[in-house]
Amino acid sequence: MEYLKVNQLSFEKEGKKIKYSYELSQGIMPFFNMDNSLYVEYDRSIDQTPYNIAIVPFLANIMPISWFVGFDVFVEELDSIFYESLSILKKEFSKFHPKKNLKGTLHVGKLVPNKLDGNHTAQLFSGGLDSYDTFTRTFSKNPYLISILGADVPISDTDKWEKFKRFNSEEDLVNEDRLLYVESNLRDFYTYKLDLL
Repeated sequence: MEYLKVNQLSFEKEGKKIKYSYELSQGIMPFFNMDNSLYVEYDRSIDQTPYNIAIVPFLANIMPISWFVGFDVFVEELDSIFYESLSILKKEFSKFHPKKNLKGTLHVGKLVPNKLDGNHTAQLFSGGLDSYDTFTRTFSKNPYLISILGADVPISDTDKWEKFKRFNSEEDLVNEDRLLYVESNLRDFYTYKLDLL
């Protein structure tokens, strides 16, 4: 059985960065860049985040890979709502890829039923047409707009990223205190062999 097991997640850079440490079975090593393990860095401290929530960004990136490559993933614990959401997402992927036999199972030591007290809205925001379309539909809810360095803009392109942030801050429609910035190597922690799939 091919597998990926999360050994640890750690908070670094004054609690703003989550770094994930994981081990892989031999057969799936060619798909991953082990010198560049997945990380997520926020623009504020998030070190009080419990493990079962802090593992969500990792699984959001890993589970689709797991389904297409066909390996199991092991984590200590996970938010139960996100766990259920992954099942729904896998069914949606199956609909769009009917010729693929999506394999790969998530094994969770403990499911945690978190209670959400807030009623805030958030969306991913790249500044493109789709983002603005979503934004106009949720405008009355004053959503948090989350932009990710490493998604559309490479981490190394600091010039483009600073221009993007400046554009956001000068946009009259955007409430500046609702802008959140994240950095992640979500396009660099795997190898070109994954793209070949």
